[in-house]
Amino acid sequence: MRVLVVVPTTGGPLLVQSLRTRAALPVSCAFAQGDYRPLPWSSDYARLTGPQGPLAAVLAGAQALPAYELRLSGSFDAGRSWEVPITIAHLLLANGHEIVARAKEAELVIWATGAVDLDLQVIGGDYALCAKIEASRTLMAEAAHARLICVLPPDPHVEEAKSLAPGAFPAPQLMPTENLWVLQPFLAGLAGTPAPGSQDGSQDRIPPKRRFGRAIIGGAALALALSGAAGVTLPMLMRQTAQTPAGAIAMPPPEPSNPAKPDPIATKTEPVPAKTEANLAMVTAEEIRAPTGSTCRQVLFGSARSERYPIAAAGTDRLSDSRLNPNLCGLAFHPAVAGLSIEIGPELAPLVVPAPSADLNGGKTVFLKDNLRQNVAYTVQLYKQDGSNRRLLASIVHELVRAAP
Repeated sequence: MRVLVVVPTTGGPLLVQSLRTRAALPVSCAFAQGDYRPLPWSSDYARLTGPQGPLAAVLAGAQALPAYELRLSGSFDAGRSWEVPITIAHLLLANGHEIVARAKEAELVIWATGAVDLDLQVIGGDYALCAKIEASRTLMAEAAHARLICVLPPDPHVEEAKSLAPGAFPAPQLMPTENLWVLQPFLAGLAGTPAPGSQDGSQDRIPPKRRFGRAIIGGAALALALSGAAGVTLPMLMRQTAQTPAGAIAMPPPEPSNPAKPDPIATKTEPVPAKTEANLAMVTAEEIRAPTGSTCRQVLFGSARSERYPIAAAGTDRLSDSRLNPNLCGLAFHPAVAGLSIEIGPELAPLVVPAPSADLNGGKTVFLKDNLRQNVAYTVQLYKQDGSNRRLLASIVHELVRAAP
């Protein structure tokens, strides 16, 4: 089928313009249409499709996924609610469907939001569902000719969103789900003949050996297609259709996530800077904050736009302290010179969620856990790769301190 994938935001919907393999890229990258610069969250997209990411286990098994070029109609500063719709776009492509860029070309529109974990479990949170539905009204009216599926994540306002959607969208099919694995039989069993590669060659295909089995029990696919109207959730239906027919590739259930909980935050001894050959002129540092009236959770999950403030130098090898308060959501560090990379000392690891993220230019961005109250000092280390040698250029101390009462 020809499918339009919508990435809703509170400022209006973004559309997946194209998704294709790109051998020239070292890792998967996300771009705004018409731009050559990777989007701010492109490094997270590279991890989503990377060898240790959740999509690799689903689509490639023991093989490595190729690098992908993802193009969107626009972008946003931060957040993770793009992960569910982009994961679905990859599953559609793997099942032979065609991603289209405009509503009038689509036979099917998928409107989805949410973040995922390593097992493709959808992470619960406040995704501003009602605001995103309201902001998508105009687009959905343009796509009234197409079938519409709304994939809804666990959200405290999901019932309100389910009541609002039928009045805002033409004939929406609502699919609450907590795990994207269960969407695979539905996507594989969608009616319609998969379109061949587009005439301009923009839709590369995953080789058949990497595709999921397309032999799906007809009754199960039909039941899944009707699940939104019947009020039955997708996990319930999957439990009722556990048998895999001959010729289909059995889908192993995801292993339950049981990450080791970090030790309680303890007082840290301030790290001693290593002897360096460079200073703060080679690094830019920023605080990521939630705007007034918003929360860090809304920033993290993409329903609020972050604000960024530079962290000033407090010496050759030290940054000014950052105050721990509810609006301090994260920290971003970027090398000011090409060819350098940044590492963050282990002292900060227990305070961040998820793990520190890298971007294609060697920078690092971290999001902090809620309600931190313990002072901690850590190092930001700047490296240069010379052939097979990795050389430390600077080790800079930064401290997070409790806000004054």
